[in-house]
Amino acid sequence: MKKLNLTLIVVWCIIGSLIIGLLAAGLIWNWNGLGLWGRGERVSGDGDGLVAELSSGLDGVNKILIDLTSDECTVIPVDEDVITVRQYGKNLPEGRIARIETLGGTLKVTTYNRSLGFSFFIFGWPPREYSRLEIYLPRAFNDKLAVDMTSGTLDFAGAIGVSDLNIDITSGIVRSDNEIRADNAVLDLTSGNIRLNGGLVTQNYLIDLTSGTIRVEGKTTGSGRIDITSGSVRLFGVEIAESLDIDATSGTIEVQVAGDPSIKFTGDKTSGTFNTYFDLNKNGGYYTGTSGSEPFKSINANITSGSVRITK
Repeated sequence: MKKLNLTLIVVWCIIGSLIIGLLAAGLIWNWNGLGLWGRGERVSGDGDGLVAELSSGLDGVNKILIDLTSDECTVIPVDEDVITVRQYGKNLPEGRIARIETLGGTLKVTTYNRSLGFSFFIFGWPPREYSRLEIYLPRAFNDKLAVDMTSGTLDFAGAIGVSDLNIDITSGIVRSDNEIRADNAVLDLTSGNIRLNGGLVTQNYLIDLTSGTIRVEGKTTGSGRIDITSGSVRLFGVEIAESLDIDATSGTIEVQVAGDPSIKFTGDKTSGTFNTYFDLNKNGGYYTGTSGSEPFKSINANITSGSVRITK
């Protein structure tokens, strides 16, 4: 009898271990957007239905915040006096339906994503969610615009002009083929990709990159600062208003200046490389160089490793 009980205990321990392992695998795979026994691909957007349509006036609003997680979003400038949000989706629970919230002078467009917490996904259940938003933004709105997005994609489908633009992305994609104008602009990226093919026209801009890629085509204007931990920043058609400051732990920064500007360069590095189209004087890890004549625009670079390249 004792031998039989011991055998049963061993069998149940094995079964329990298998169940725990299966549950853990389901949780981990679901956290990464996968399913057990299959990839659990996101449902295609083809044929998705309209699940929400919201509108709001902008009287008293001085800031619009787009706060999204795992959504596809297109911002469309329109000649209207209200902001309109249309959401298309599949398999969306009530908590994932888009909503507009107004507090003080801030209007927020948001969706709640249940996948921010742990959930169990196995054998294709529950069905994968799909959410796509169209945000119709009045062209007359010229105050503050902020994007706070974790995963997902955001496309600007037209030119944007605001006083302050703040884009904060964690593991997502932002794209624009149109000119982005802002008195002050912040591009803050942790993994992912920001690509502005239509240019970035500012008075002041800050680029803060932890990893991933930021690329601005066309032209980049204003005084700027680039802080990079790793990854790649490439700016083209750069017109420096007063100065451009670069601080890099590692990674690659390429600045292609427009025309034939007068530049004064100072650089300090622990390791890595400086590569400029004009000659540099070296004194230990300190570098200086000029192109053109006074008055100069300044480029100041401080790097631990990585590379800074200035071209024209």
